[in-house]
Amino acid sequence: CEMNNDTYSGYTGLYKYMDDVEIAAEIAKRDETGETEGPVKLWNRFKQGLDELVSKEEGNILLSTSSCAIAVVIKNLFPNFKQEGLVENCSITVLSYENGIYTLEDYNNITYRNIGEEHFSKIWFVIIVIDKRKDMKEYNPSQEW
Repeated sequence: CEMNNDTYSGYTGLYKYMDDVEIAAEIAKRDETGETEGPVKLWNRFKQGLDELVSKEEGNILLSTSSCAIAVVIKNLFPNFKQEGLVENCSITVLSYENGIYTLEDYNNITYRNIGEEHFSKIWFVIIVIDKRKDMKEYNPSQEW
């Protein structure tokens, strides 16, 4: 594909010309099967679930979703917010909600990842053991498996 006489490739190349939501809309428009959920359908479905959650839950709510969904939600809740760069994988976005109003507290934060990358760059390997047989408080690394 070409746009403005510049060749682009992949998602980051597209991002020169469109934001996440515009890319999602274009992908949905070009899907001949009609199975791709575009940003309007995504927002409607997400908003319905979000409204249900905030009406039922009294405390904090933790949601895990895709970067595209985050971009769609932010664009709809905060239309004047200017997204800079891609929504990072495993980033943290924090919204507060009070009296029917959402506030964007933190967006696309990956500082914990940067700290983890610095820490784990000094380690050669990591082994994770999930033992369903007993309470992990009793875990003994020298035990036989």
